[in-house]
Amino acid sequence: MSHAASVRAPVTLPPLLKDNPRLDQWVRFETPGRVTVSTGRVEIGQGVLTAMSQIAADELDVSRDRIDLRTGDTTLTPNEGYTAGSQSIQFGGIAMRLVCAEIRGLFLAAAASRLNCVAAELSIMDGAVWRDDKTTGQDYWSLANIVDLTRSATASAAVKSANDYRVVGQNAARVDLADKVFGAPIFIHDMKFDGMVHAHVVRQPRRGGRVATIDEAAIRRAGKGSVEIIRHGDFIAILGADETMVDAAASVASGHVTWDGIDPINPTQEEARWLLQQPTVDQSLGAPRPNEPLQADYEATFSRMHVAHASIGPSCGLALWREGKLLVWTHSQGVYPLRAALARTLKLDPAAISVKHVQGPGCYGHNGADDAAADAAVIAFLKPGTRCGYNGGARRNSASSRSAHRWW
Repeated sequence: MSHAASVRAPVTLPPLLKDNPRLDQWVRFETPGRVTVSTGRVEIGQGVLTAMSQIAADELDVSRDRIDLRTGDTTLTPNEGYTAGSQSIQFGGIAMRLVCAEIRGLFLAAAASRLNCVAAELSIMDGAVWRDDKTTGQDYWSLANIVDLTRSATASAAVKSANDYRVVGQNAARVDLADKVFGAPIFIHDMKFDGMVHAHVVRQPRRGGRVATIDEAAIRRAGKGSVEIIRHGDFIAILGADETMVDAAASVASGHVTWDGIDPINPTQEEARWLLQQPTVDQSLGAPRPNEPLQADYEATFSRMHVAHASIGPSCGLALWREGKLLVWTHSQGVYPLRAALARTLKLDPAAISVKHVQGPGCYGHNGADDAAADAAVIAFLKPGTRCGYNGGARRNSASSRSAHRWW
């Protein structure tokens, strides 16, 4: 395939590549015939993983069917912050394109050296190196042992022009959709561990509440005695192996815990005029034009009842704590920011925490994914050593000993 129409990429590294410069953070050729593509972006229904696979396929000149995606994992993928603000393609897609173009160029140079020719005589078709319309017997995988991808990106390679796109801009099957349509267990709520402990957290009615009394006996009776209650300061959680019993206990818990430091809620606090009476943080944006007085042409007040900015299902988090290591599964939009928050909360080295994204029930605005993951992590931290067979995550290890906690 000719790349005569290629255009030069900018020499200045975009911020994402400055923060995640190593090429092997983005692309690897670890398995013959397969390409591992890593992105810090996560799938929340917008089809971003399909788009990333298209970008990588186009710049690497491989079939999308060869691509194995790694996404949203603090151990395996680049730190791209949050998947939010419609920025995934604008920033993440550009970084992916630059990286893949540079890797393609490195492999063409390596093939040229092995074949004793110039790189301009070569092209790549579905991962194989061609010369004069014939295969050379070289491909990404045969050359992988001589191309060092631990180097930093330079953003100096030529990326394809839009006229050369074969995959981007074309209709493509969504990589995430079939499993959802046919009911495969791909959501975080579907994850199961042998011996997994389910949990509910008992919340303060309002911020600043301090636990006064807990009628544990009443809560246990509702759970038919098969639940455990743990408390750490003003944090209360109900745990049990039987999710139904935990739900039953949690449904009555608010009536059996009293709190200090809670002012009674006035019914008028649900009304818009109460909100207008609360302290505000005012900020002026932009400077007025010289000699032009500030004025509003029209002023009006509109109100409506509080509206939930919510997902179509409850948030969920899972955590494992063992031997000083914390593993968390979440449908968070930002696994790296969540890892930093967990490190501050639990006073752990971020290197001791691994956060992995698993798809959830959507994220209309902001959901409680990070809160649920934090709850699960705190509970796991307080209850280490629960024995269970580990068959989740990237590897299966039936001999592992870990504690698992789920928050609903």
